[in-house]
Amino acid sequence: MRPSRTAAVHATLGAVSVVMLVPFYWVLKTSLTGENIFQYPPVLLPRVMHPFYYVDVWYYIPFVRYVINSVIVSVIVVAVADQAHARPLCGLNLNDLPVGELETTQHDGWLAEVVARRDLDQ
Repeated sequence: MRPSRTAAVHATLGAVSVVMLVPFYWVLKTSLTGENIFQYPPVLLPRVMHPFYYVDVWYYIPFVRYVINSVIVSVIVVAVADQAHARPLCGLNLNDLPVGELETTQHDGWLAEVVARRDLDQ
């Protein structure tokens, strides 16, 4: 690419990035200031910022318990998925399925051609 075209692409990508980050800035600004989000005209720069709302969340909502529950559920799901993938299910190992034979029954599909070509290459 030419340098002028590269600069134009980077400028466009930068502008799009700024536009996409505005909602995140707005949420963070509102959470730190407690301002009315529906006021007109909107205030872009906060006047006074304070993290008291975050402290209130720790006292009013059992946030730590929610995080612990999420971690427990995630660990259980990952463990079950790992065991299901590693061990045979009712005598059927998922890694030993005859994928080539099952896919070649689709005579009009592109997947059958791919499998057939892969089998010919081996």
